[in-house]
Amino acid sequence: MLDIRNVGAVFARYGIAALLSVSAVDKLLHYHGFVTALDNYVVVPPGFGKYLALFVVGSEVWIATGLLVASVRRTAAVAASALLAVFAGALTVNYFLDPTADCGCWFTFTLSESTPLHIVFNCAVAALALTIAFDDGAQRT
Repeated sequence: MLDIRNVGAVFARYGIAALLSVSAVDKLLHYHGFVTALDNYVVVPPGFGKYLALFVVGSEVWIATGLLVASVRRTAAVAASALLAVFAGALTVNYFLDPTADCGCWFTFTLSESTPLHIVFNCAVAALALTIAFDDGAQRT
């Protein structure tokens, strides 16, 4: 029998994995723009973007992959929540101190700015990732 709870957990897991995968690929396709966007973050020291960019992309790829592997799913879900919370925090600081700065997300679709909706979206996805981390059934399937 189809359990609606399992459908939600699977949707969350694959949805976040897809979101992070597409985000990582987009950042790689526009790598120099992403580095520039990171350098323009108020909380990132000048010139540090080139070092941080590869870490961010690698983290997104690892987390997306980890969400699909039961043995590391909990760790990947906690990492996803933490990464998205850090992004939300950095976006919040930029929103108040430099609201016109590009956030570095989704170059293919649009050059996003730090908006309240973007911050809320990151917080919501971070919370969704935590539901995966604390769902014991999600760790077995």
